[in-house]
Amino acid sequence: MVTTPLPDLQSLSGRCVGLQIALVNGQVALLEIGRGAETDEVAVATLLAVARRLRVPVVVERPARGYVLARLKKAGEEAAARLSPTGIAEDTIRTALAECGIAPCGPGAIADAAAGEVAVPAEVARSILYSLVDEAALLVEDQTALRASDIDLLAVKALGWPAWRGGPLFWGRHIGYRHIADHLAATAGERDTMRRPSPALRNLAAQEKEVTP
Repeated sequence: MVTTPLPDLQSLSGRCVGLQIALVNGQVALLEIGRGAETDEVAVATLLAVARRLRVPVVVERPARGYVLARLKKAGEEAAARLSPTGIAEDTIRTALAECGIAPCGPGAIADAAAGEVAVPAEVARSILYSLVDEAALLVEDQTALRASDIDLLAVKALGWPAWRGGPLFWGRHIGYRHIADHLAATAGERDTMRRPSPALRNLAAQEKEVTP
């Protein structure tokens, strides 16, 4: 992942924009365009045109607290770090991270090396995936991405989220946001170091008409 760091995207003006390039296996997988409160449409349109010429997906964001991809990746890594003190083997956690698309060496890198060698308990993968859904809910709430579907696109195209799950928000709706929030709350109640469900996730859960556990 290549990032052009900027001190405060919200203070950008005129033709200044932020840009993050997601690389997968040495290829440009996706562009994240960060716009500030005063960034004009010409600057954004210019980068959109570049993305079209490169024939890569592009997402426009308002990354006040960080780019979507970076925040999702951090959430997954933090979820794994919380599992380490529980006695789960490091290889198991690393393989679970890879299967969830959070691999230090790039999407799928660890999975390719460890597939079939380390069994990943469902609870380990679930803990990481649910944390990513919770972070995605926060990204929706603070309007970092212009569309919720952009978050799913980023997760699948650049993070390595399993495509058959459809992205954290799509998958979260299928599983049930309330079910995920309750599960996070329960595990946090058992181990206070675990991630607790955010108010943003609870808000999504409150909007559900029906939950599929």
